[in-house]
Amino acid sequence: MTEKSTSGPEQFSQTILDSLSAHVAILDEAGFILETNAAWKSFARQNRLRIRPESHDVNYLEICDNAGGRTAGESSFVAEGIREVIGGRSE
Repeated sequence: MTEKSTSGPEQFSQTILDSLSAHVAILDEAGFILETNAAWKSFARQNRLRIRPESHDVNYLEICDNAGGRTAGESSFVAEGIREVIGGRSE
């Protein structure tokens, strides 16, 4: 596993993002993960998620849409909420 090398303002932004205890993933308009924080990566490792812990370039909306089992209903609700925010219909 490799971490992105950053410096200056990017490193400062990543340090702030990593200081949050919430699991944070920053998505683009199509749902692809651009960045994650330390809590997100730790959760992914601890739960042995099938996606890479850093998750860059993974489409999170597709993962939610394709979820099965006991989390399927919650995942579709999450995906719809994200789409509402991306579409400007919700904050």
